[in-house]
Parts: sequence; structure tokens; C-alpha cells
Amino acid sequence: MLEDTDYGSDIFLSQENDFEVQALRKAMKQKLMSEIQHFITQSVYPLSAFLQKMLHGYQIDNVVFLIEGLKSNRSLEELLATADPLGMFPELKNIQPIEGDDYASLYQNVLVDLPVGVYFRKFLNEVTAGAATDENVEIDTKFIAEAMQDYSLQQIQLRVRKIWLHEFYEFCQTELAETSREVMTDLLKFESDLMTI
Repeated sequence: MLEDTDYGSDIFLSQENDFEVQALRKAMKQKLMSEIQHFITQSVYPLSAFLQKMLHGYQIDNVVFLIEGLKSNRSLEELLATADPLGMFPELKNIQPIEGDDYASLYQNVLVDLPVGVYFRKFLNEVTAGAATDENVEIDTKFIAEAMQDYSLQQIQLRVRKIWLHEFYEFCQTELAETSREVMTDLLKFESDLMTI
């Protein structure tokens, strides 16, 4: 059945006569990601920026997934193998296990350098009441640790995704043509409603 599609030539699918839904989903997402990466390299602004911002939601989810997995003593290799292909990026392998809830050192050593680091910085600005407004100023790790005590990883993920969604919405409002702006406005409002529910 898949032989007549783009997935029919996929080595994984052609070797598997009996495959699971999860394996098929992952193969399809990997193919989609390779096509999106091709579009990004072949496009110019605003399309290239739009595609990158679209992937940021998946990247945020992967970052939180890795942090959760590492806290549960799972290996980085195992986590990377099961992470969402749409949220993969090279710097993901730099995330290391943290002691307890030491998000401060994780932030200062890793998160700021990620493609989605700007969203984590804005989240910390909100949490620390603007103590990190200057990009060049190091935030006191003790101050961050105290401010982060009240947040679980899921709460952090939701807050960071909210910041991403807001910025993506603003980008669409200012940078996209009318038809694209209207369609994306509806889609992003729907995504926001899902997060709220």
C-alpha cells in the first residue's frame, strides 16, 4: 500500500512487513522533518523564519522530555532515540542530568544556547521579575533556584510554550501576507485554546 507513496522508498518501511503504528509515525515524522529542513535551506525570510518558529514548539517539548527523562535516570541515547523527530536539533545532545531541581545551572550552562533558549530566558525574566533583562548579565543561580521552586517541569513547559505561541502569533501578524496571516491566526488561536483546556 505504501509502495506508491514517498514512504514506499523508505528503507525502514520496505524492510518491515509487520510494523507498529509508533514506528510508522516516527518514520513519517522523520521524513517530514527532512523535507522541512530542505525548505528552510532553500527559502528566504520570512518563510525560513516561519518554518523555524513552527518547529520551536516541538523543540521545547523535546527539551522538557529530555530533562524529565534524565531526572528519571534514563540514558541520553535512549531519550534521543524516542524524542519527537520534529523537535530534533544538534544542541539537544548537550542537555545533561541535573541535581534535584537545579534548573539554574541547567539554564546557565545549556538552555541559553539552544534555538529555543530565548523563550526560556523570557520565562526566567517573568519568574525572577525582570532580573535577567540584560542579555549580558549573569543571573545569580541561587536567585533562580529559589524562584523556580514553585514550578514543576510541566508548568515550565506550558509557560515556555505560551511565550513561544505569543511570539509566533506576533510574527505572523507582522511578517506574513494577508491570507497566510488569517489562516495562521486561526490555527494559533486554536492551539492556544487547546493549551488552555
